[in-house]
Amino acid sequence: VVEPRDSNSHLLIRATDDGLNVIIEVTDNGDGIAPDTINRILSGDQKLQKGSIGINNIKNRLKLLFGESYGLEIMSPNKPRMGTTIKLRFPMQEA
Repeated sequence: VVEPRDSNSHLLIRATDDGLNVIIEVTDNGDGIAPDTINRILSGDQKLQKGSIGINNIKNRLKLLFGESYGLEIMSPNKPRMGTTIKLRFPMQEA
């Protein structure tokens, strides 16, 4: 959920590879997410907003398809305007 704010919001989407894996990072400049909320999102807590269920679903599907070392990570300093990054990692596959 994007909260209204008094300054511009930015969203950076970056896709890279390390030779073996694809890494997709989505970063915003919002106020961050508290560590306990991150844990609840990644655990699939049904009491959170619907978007968090989708994030947990993506994490679980990546692990199911590619193994436990792959998936989704949420990183946030939980400080005003320091943002949040969601990072997805999965193996590169030949087309």
